[in-house]
This record gives sequence, structure tokens and C-alpha cells, in this order.
Amino acid sequence: MPTNTFSCPNQKNANHVRILPLDTCYVSDMLKINLFTKLDDCKVNKGKLIYDKCGKDLKCKIDDKTMNELKKCFKFEIDDKTKNELKENIKNELKKGLKCEIDDKTKNELKENIKNELKKEKEPDDVEEPDAGNDGYSEGMAFSYHGYGNDLI
Repeated sequence: MPTNTFSCPNQKNANHVRILPLDTCYVSDMLKINLFTKLDDCKVNKGKLIYDKCGKDLKCKIDDKTMNELKKCFKFEIDDKTKNELKENIKNELKKGLKCEIDDKTKNELKENIKNELKKEKEPDDVEEPDAGNDGYSEGMAFSYHGYGNDLI
């Protein structure tokens, strides 16, 4: 039955073989760990293993000054010209999407409806038009313009 003689994945390429327990790595072996290897490749948590053996915390902490500098790099503002260009582009795209055409039949129906509405506004139904001569007073009235040559009787 084959035995695992490698304590870390990078020992597979070594010229010499050491029989070590699976959870033991030398510092030289730990420094050779491929940084591009996923932690899932090895059941042992490499960061914890190196921390335990070397006694160093490998987590990098960024101080407030550096963090503020990094935040400044990511902040950006859009100038007014660019804002206006973006607004116009959005408006134009929305207008393109909202364009629709009305067929001739619908146009004619709309024109007729508008004409009818305008007629109704000009001639309300409740108001009676005065009739010239049917009001009862016109029969008894006579006008005489003797000085002007026109006689109405």
C-alpha cells in the first residue's frame, strides 16, 4: 500500500523524499506554495498552517490613511456637459420607443370627433336661438323714418 510521503503539495516535485506527518510543513516548503493554487486543493487550511508554524499573521490590514487614499481613487464625478449629453441621449431613445403611427381611418375619425366637439361648444343645446318675427312683439311695432326716405310700417 502506497504511503503519502509529501507533507505539502509542492513536495511532489522535490528531489528528496521525507516521511512526515500530513500536517507538518517546513518553512522552506511553505514559502514555495504556489499562490495560484486554490485553498480547496488541500484539505489543510494553508493560511492557518503557515500562521501556526511561523507565528505570523498573514492578514494584511490597511490603515485609515491608505484606505482614504484608495477611496479617493474610486470617487468620480460627471461634469454638467456629460450629464446633459446623457439626458439628451435618454430622451431621444425614449422618443424613438414611443413613436407610433395612426392609420388614415383613425385620423379621419379623430378629425370628425374634434369637429363635432367644436360645433357643440359653439352652439350649446340649452340656449334657444331668437326667431326674428315669432316673438310676439314684432307684429305690433312699426317704425317710421320719414326724414330719410325709408318708411317701414
